[in-house]
Amino acid sequence: MKTIIVKAFTVFDERTESFIKVDKDTKLRLENSLWAIAEWEKKYKRPWFPDKKASESARKKYEQEKSPDEIMYFIKCMITNIEFDEIDDNILYGLSEENFKDIQEYLSDPQTALKSIPETKPDKKSKPDQVRFTSERIYAWMVEQQIPFSCEFWNINRLLNLVQIVNYDNTPDDRKKSAKPYEIAQDYARINEQRLKASGKKG
Repeated sequence: MKTIIVKAFTVFDERTESFIKVDKDTKLRLENSLWAIAEWEKKYKRPWFPDKKASESARKKYEQEKSPDEIMYFIKCMITNIEFDEIDDNILYGLSEENFKDIQEYLSDPQTALKSIPETKPDKKSKPDQVRFTSERIYAWMVEQQIPFSCEFWNINRLLNLVQIVNYDNTPDDRKKSAKPYEIAQDYARINEQRLKASGKKG
């Protein structure tokens, strides 16, 4: 969880040629959760995370660079202390350089003392284009591993670590491979940070 304060502000929106004004400071609590990712994917109809197993053509189709508006919408999805339908989108225009820096640091934080988890590989093979790493895939893992859906509000890095731990603990000893650490949560944290930096910051 990350708490930021958006100061009262007045800015000129060039797109609408009008001023946007928020009269008082606003406290926002953010959580980089599976729920936030699922809401973003519901709107934009493509995966938030890149699929490392997909073919090159599939990656080009679904993994285009996120626009500033798309990044801002993800920040909106992370807000937990205001009902989603009641969030004033104008508040996001008041995010300062310091706010963005705080969010970047939060997204890059693995939220765990865990350093790495041994990688395991499934027995069955999948065609590259059929492997889409979307929020539904994470929900499927939660169902398979009997992880309660209440964990969808956890930080996504902690949830991915939990998924890996349960998967590793349930893997037969003869299939466990410890030679190559698989740091998926840390990788995706860096991806989140890079996307935010590329967003152009203020809208």
